[in-house]
Amino acid sequence: MTLEVEFLILKDWLNDLCSLTHLYLLCSSCRWFFGKIPRAKAEEMLNKQRHDGAFLIRESESAPGDFSLSVKFGNDVQHFKVLRDGAGKYFLWVVKFNSLNELVEYHRTSSVSRNQQIFLREIEQVHQHPTYVQALFDFDPQEEGELGFRRGDFIQVLDNSDPNWWKGGCHGQTGMFPRNYVTPVNRNM
Repeated sequence: MTLEVEFLILKDWLNDLCSLTHLYLLCSSCRWFFGKIPRAKAEEMLNKQRHDGAFLIRESESAPGDFSLSVKFGNDVQHFKVLRDGAGKYFLWVVKFNSLNELVEYHRTSSVSRNQQIFLREIEQVHQHPTYVQALFDFDPQEEGELGFRRGDFIQVLDNSDPNWWKGGCHGQTGMFPRNYVTPVNRNM
């Protein structure tokens, strides 16, 4: 193999890696994207939901780099592998999409299942009141999709399913932040 061919292979690999990283950062701002949570945790969360169609997208445990769509239906949770074609388009069955966002929007009005009518709908907040934490330190975002804040700021927690990085809102912005930079607050805001 020539050096030029090796360079082209490495370039393609880096492009794929960068687009996966970019995709993760884009999805990290979506309420329905839960990143790397186990199938069992997805089932536990969705079984607490009242309505059929409550869903989340997570990174696949069995196929790293791929995604799974987990959806509540009846007393069960169904899992769908999100497929990709050679052009990088996402799909469950036949209709293909440029992004996970497009796939989700389509399946809000078109069933995700071939056997039952299941339409995607947002997960309901389980808590009656929002959960807040207070910043112990300043945090300056290093990556797109991270939430910056200053010591003493109050942050509304939107997702704390990951033990290290939580999703929250502060000063009109939302994003991911390190859990060890904050402390719980007993306060309704």
